[in-house]
Amino acid sequence: MDIDLRDAPTVILTGIYGVGKSTVAEKTTLSANRTLLSLDRTIPYGMPGEIVPAEVIERRDTVLYEQITSGDRILLDGLPIYDCFYPLTDRPVDFKLGTRSNFLKYLRARPTVKVLVLTCRLGTWLNERLPLKFSHIRELRDEGRWNPDHPEWNDRKSHYQGFYQNTLSWLIENAAQSTHVVCTENLHLDVRGS
Repeated sequence: MDIDLRDAPTVILTGIYGVGKSTVAEKTTLSANRTLLSLDRTIPYGMPGEIVPAEVIERRDTVLYEQITSGDRILLDGLPIYDCFYPLTDRPVDFKLGTRSNFLKYLRARPTVKVLVLTCRLGTWLNERLPLKFSHIRELRDEGRWNPDHPEWNDRKSHYQGFYQNTLSWLIENAAQSTHVVCTENLHLDVRGS
């Protein structure tokens, strides 16, 4: 990585699932003496149709906000925009951080925060990264059935395209000074790190 992270109190990693965020987070945390926070472990995702109590979401959101505003050397594995994960709550959620507008306020108040968007080519993601992350895709690939004729292939391709059309374009449009795109094409990932 060519980006100087020494002066950044907080580094936020994002990218589509399977691109290597957790591997980069672990390596960067160790080499740069940072505290690793995992968005997946901090914010409770609701199951489809499940009503998540707003109080639970607010408590976790507040804890995450306090952690990444503490001034410590933090590396957050995940973009802290998660209001869309909660279509069903017992009441409206009062987010400190988890919306696009709150995240932009956070970034604008902290110009030294870095947002690293990890990326790789579509073919690499479909044929190398997803088989590391999902065993059923690995089996399909090994059997020669993981290709554009498979319905899940096209669904995953749409996820990839959606990330770039929605999340990345929004970050570049609204937070260009903080946002850096990092190619993980030559990053070695092992199955245990996925």
